[in-house]
Amino acid sequence: MKTSIPPVETFRRLICLQANRCWERLPVPRPCDFDDLSQEGFLVYKEAERRYDPRRRTKFITLFTLMLQQHFCRMMRRFWRQKNRQEPLNTRLPQILSVIQPAVPATWEEFFCQRLSELARSFVREFLTPSAEFQTFCQERYKKITDNPNLLRRRIFEYLGCENRRRKEIVAELRLKLSGSLARAS
Repeated sequence: MKTSIPPVETFRRLICLQANRCWERLPVPRPCDFDDLSQEGFLVYKEAERRYDPRRRTKFITLFTLMLQQHFCRMMRRFWRQKNRQEPLNTRLPQILSVIQPAVPATWEEFFCQRLSELARSFVREFLTPSAEFQTFCQERYKKITDNPNLLRRRIFEYLGCENRRRKEIVAELRLKLSGSLARAS
């Protein structure tokens, strides 16, 4: 039986494939980059190299593939668990803004005015402190007042008159700006 272990370069495609599968399934905003996942794959190769025993009559690629899949599955579970533990946006946003110490703006509204588009800014204002017009709009259209953040978000988008493409742009903009704010705050 052949006892030599192939070099890591022969497994580069397998590592990139598994890293890509994991990266596509990570929650958005993604907690790590694709390059980080690839590096994790190379670390798994080193661990598989250490654990490989040719006397067990198995191929190295079998051991490595199983270890790689198991490692990425554990990473995804850990990231999804961390995402599910996070608080909803409407309770987290004021905390994030209170931690950030902007140089020029005095209030969180001024802070957002400098960083967000007009429509995203009005969405955040309605989400945090609903205006009387928005409440009237909801009373005319809906029977129940909601505390559900997802339903509230839909109603705000409807109130602002946003089509589906524009909704996605606003959500992406908020995710990008808030993830940057979270990184600076921690």
